[in-house]
Amino acid sequence: MNMQFQVLLVMVLFVLFSVFVRWQQKTWMSPAALFTLFWTALCGLSVVMAPDFYFSPKALLFILSILIAFYTGAIIGQAPPLAVLPESTGQTPAAKGAFMNRALLIYLIPTTLSGFVAVYLLLGFYGYHAEQLLSPAFADMTQIMTKERYIGISLPKPIMICLSITFSGTLAGGYIYAYTKSIYIRTLSLVTFVPILLFTMIYTARAPLIFQIVMFLASMITSKIAFKGDDIKLFSPKFLLWGTLSSLGLFVVFMITQMLRSESGFNLTQILATYDHLRVWFFGNISGFCMWYDLGMPIDHPGWGSLTFGGFYEMMGLSTRKLGLFENFMDISGKNDLSNIYTLFRLLIEDYSLYSIHLIWLVLGIVSARLYFGIAAGKWLYIPLLSIVYAFLFCSFITSLYTYNTNIFAFIIFGIVFTLLTAVKPGKIH
Repeated sequence: MNMQFQVLLVMVLFVLFSVFVRWQQKTWMSPAALFTLFWTALCGLSVVMAPDFYFSPKALLFILSILIAFYTGAIIGQAPPLAVLPESTGQTPAAKGAFMNRALLIYLIPTTLSGFVAVYLLLGFYGYHAEQLLSPAFADMTQIMTKERYIGISLPKPIMICLSITFSGTLAGGYIYAYTKSIYIRTLSLVTFVPILLFTMIYTARAPLIFQIVMFLASMITSKIAFKGDDIKLFSPKFLLWGTLSSLGLFVVFMITQMLRSESGFNLTQILATYDHLRVWFFGNISGFCMWYDLGMPIDHPGWGSLTFGGFYEMMGLSTRKLGLFENFMDISGKNDLSNIYTLFRLLIEDYSLYSIHLIWLVLGIVSARLYFGIAAGKWLYIPLLSIVYAFLFCSFITSLYTYNTNIFAFIIFGIVFTLLTAVKPGKIH
């Protein structure tokens, strides 16, 4: 049977399973339904948008088996049953929600300033000044930073600490966006994106912006669950409009940052070459995993967390992270389209072996379901915890979000701030 036809048949199974999970969970917002939808859409888009890339029905079925393991865990962990969720959902008093909103709005001020401090320190580390951002020196600046990043030169810790603080503000922004209906306040909730966007354009690294988007979405969705339970419409006209506009805006940012890395200038040839390169970044991870899976998943020995929590292991002197996480590349199209990061699944297999990965996702499904129903029942202190899980799931198409200490510290800071704020005034927070 033709390989492409087999891939399409497997994608039909993805769609059928996604629809089944949505029917059983009665919402797209539960961890199981959202994770299944996310990977169904991701695999489907990759197959459609990059038909010349390598895709394996066996590897895709393996990914589907992971989704099934996660869903099974969610079924074990769900309590109370979904059918009685609306009756059991509690709400934090309106006064408490308003207080949290005001406090986190104030918190956005120092966290946004911290982002600009990170930009200032970045420029200083390379010997540049802010006024040079508007001068011809900008192109040389981005080239130097790109080259030094690729040879493994790390940024100073003060810059990373500032980014962690800013990311914690992004998590606060997710709460604010979910709480308010005011367009003005929702716009303010996005203010921490300004310094990170500037940082991305200067440093030409996509990771900080990607991590920030993932954290914002995780916090926003988790907070929405706290406010509305499972009464959330995912595919609304407003969501489709803003989702499309945001995706286009992100694509433009990525195009610009990628062209800034090269020395070919902004022309039609460079635009087409950049698009081909980004196509590998957007759709090549799954293809790389498929090729790696079919080659037998060569593993020397389990890393036991040294990849999943690479930054922490490096900080403790237990291991050293490689540039780009992995040294080996896969030509996923036969036309020198190279990819070296093959999704979170590869990372977990290398860390904990093929025989443990389904158990890991089963346990994660149980934990995520317990947190989800706890939040829906009024336990708002679970918001930072479920945000950690959702961020982990949303970043799974690339790698582990917690390979980087900057992201771990961001959640720790946000968790501390959020917990302290809930204790300021008495309320029905369990």
